[in-house]
Amino acid sequence: MPKSWRKSLAAVFTTPAPGVPEPLRSWRAAAVYISAAAVGAWIFAFLLRRYLGLGTTYDLFINVQLATSWLQGKFLHDSLFINYLSVHAYFLSPLLAIVAYPFGAPGLLFAAGVAVAAGFVAMVKILRLFDVGTGAATVFATVATLMPLSLQVYQVDFYGFQIELLIPALALWLAYFLIQRRWLGSLLCGLALQALKEDCVLILVPVALVVLAEDVLRSAAAGTLRDWRRTWNLPALTIGLASVLITQLNLYIVQ
Repeated sequence: MPKSWRKSLAAVFTTPAPGVPEPLRSWRAAAVYISAAAVGAWIFAFLLRRYLGLGTTYDLFINVQLATSWLQGKFLHDSLFINYLSVHAYFLSPLLAIVAYPFGAPGLLFAAGVAVAAGFVAMVKILRLFDVGTGAATVFATVATLMPLSLQVYQVDFYGFQIELLIPALALWLAYFLIQRRWLGSLLCGLALQALKEDCVLILVPVALVVLAEDVLRSAAAGTLRDWRRTWNLPALTIGLASVLITQLNLYIVQ
């Protein structure tokens, strides 16, 4: 294939090669974090208002028990399903005891708001890797977080809270670290997603594949496919393959 065609295909199917953005000035960084906090607080206020108005059902309270049952010597137990590992592999739930134990149900709603804010920041950081201005990145993150389809996710169908609300933030941070080929952040986010639920492989693998495919296409366009270090995003490849294997273990535990 002629080099011009390879470049054209790469331009259509990939983003530009990521760079190293300049550090944000203090007022710009403050604007990003204030915007993220405001959006997260708005989601928290929405969830809390519905909770106080008795508009939530059993999932919220089951998740409180799942987050705190280990403090009574029962790992992932609740009053309805008893051993919840027979239903889902919610291995990350016990960490939510940090907010669920002192604050109960509102603590989990607060965690959802924090996750929204964290996802907001991750979106801005990802866009800045591709030389998008901070203002434009902040506007995009605001629209993407508050558009009707996104807000429908946080309505949670009157269940009040489900641990899956943490998935978007973790997936965005995973993408951020994979794009930069940063092993530690990629591994931590990948493991956190795997520990969140047994079917998170359906989120993790597509994220890894997109990052991996873009790197390969860029190398093809540049004619550097033989340079395997430049071509293959090893964190994305490793985490994608490992997640498939870990999922089998999760499914065995749930069954």
